[in-house]
Amino acid sequence: MWQNWIIGLLGTWLIVASFIIDGNLINQLVVGIAVAILGFWKAIQG
Repeated sequence: MWQNWIIGLLGTWLIVASFIIDGNLINQLVVGIAVAILGFWKAIQG
């Protein structure tokens, strides 16, 4: 179950990193949000 919390935190970090790192902002933001939602959703359903 804790793996899903890690995935959720990783997704949150990707969202933050998309603003810090120069690159394709929209793409990184979408990926980060998707990973965070997926991780936290699975963790909550656990």
